[in-house]
Amino acid sequence: MNAASFFGRILPAGFAPHLGAMNMQTVFCIAAGVTACFMYLLWSNAAFVIFAIIYGFTTGAAIALTPSMFGEPFFSISQDNAANSGSDSHPVEGYE
Repeated sequence: MNAASFFGRILPAGFAPHLGAMNMQTVFCIAAGVTACFMYLLWSNAAFVIFAIIYGFTTGAAIALTPSMFGEPFFSISQDNAANSGSDSHPVEGYE
């Protein structure tokens, strides 16, 4: 784990409620895959450092957004059914 992975885990999580966790997850997984394909084109130490920063940021975001991506459908369902009793909420949400 490098320093870019730390920022990749924190910064995209702030935008996920506004843009959608699944949308952010898709973008960062594709970006991590494309970045990994460019790994074979590195020619200098500076290129390796730039690769490590970009790859660390994108993979950190992909890892950090996974739990919120799986929890998003349950959260939106419970918000839509707010007038109902608490029996329709999923136990993972903690809204018992």
